[in-house]
Amino acid sequence: MHKYLRAIGFSDYIHHKDISNLLNLVHEKPDNIETTDVLDSTFITMEKDFGEHFGIGIFGEYDNTDRFQIEYYYPYYKSSIVSSKAPCSILRHSDRYAFSAICEEFRLGISMIFYLQNTNGYLDCVTDQIPLNHELPICLNAMTTDATILLPILKTAADRKRALVSNQKRMDLIESAKNGDEEAIESLALYDIGQYSQASLRILKEDLYSIIDTSFMPAGVECDHYAIIGDILECEQLTNSFTNEKLYRFLIECNDIQINLIMNQIDLIGEPAVGRRFKGDIWLQGRIQFPEKQVV
Repeated sequence: MHKYLRAIGFSDYIHHKDISNLLNLVHEKPDNIETTDVLDSTFITMEKDFGEHFGIGIFGEYDNTDRFQIEYYYPYYKSSIVSSKAPCSILRHSDRYAFSAICEEFRLGISMIFYLQNTNGYLDCVTDQIPLNHELPICLNAMTTDATILLPILKTAADRKRALVSNQKRMDLIESAKNGDEEAIESLALYDIGQYSQASLRILKEDLYSIIDTSFMPAGVECDHYAIIGDILECEQLTNSFTNEKLYRFLIECNDIQINLIMNQIDLIGEPAVGRRFKGDIWLQGRIQFPEKQVV
């Protein structure tokens, strides 16, 4: 079973037989089909929506008996909000024909890795030999099975302005440091030492979550899983049309990056509202807006 099926409203689907029936439904009545010819194989993605912009996708190919063989399946949420335009490298998973993208996102200060949703779009570019070394828009999406709502930190307009200036300065330093600027490297080291000293003093009298505004950190052993704290910009309730389970869809801003996130209502602790903060471990997905496939 895929752990994140419950995030899109399939919390009761824990047995192989039930999941097989669900995947057969996707195969028999897909809402979207994408095909790509690679060497002597034709790879096919079939997707079926079970609500607004979310559903289940299956990936595989037809065998010699014209029977569709599912290589893997995945739950998805799709959004059209561009989260980043950072340069990406795309690498294939070793155990299946799936891909992850690695982005050097200066706003995070770390390499951001996400599961690539539109596999066929990438395969089309590879087949047509379309260069992908330029910056392409990325729409980030996420799922979680365990999250908590936090109260916001009280900030004045002046505090927000200072934070924006400080974040921009830090991003500029990180970019310069990656290009080999020794002064920028030293400035970043001094900045981190200063931040650590301030946090060490404040933690003696304050709660941890009053010091940390937002955060984006790797979590667990899987490279596309992160522990985040972010501001809730949008919040709405959704319903799985097949199971009638109630879901939440959030637009979260974390370290100046906006991420659309979907989760099951039963997995959320607290009352969500715009202006409050979201804390949870997420599986990060993304759709890269590749150039259109060439039609001959």
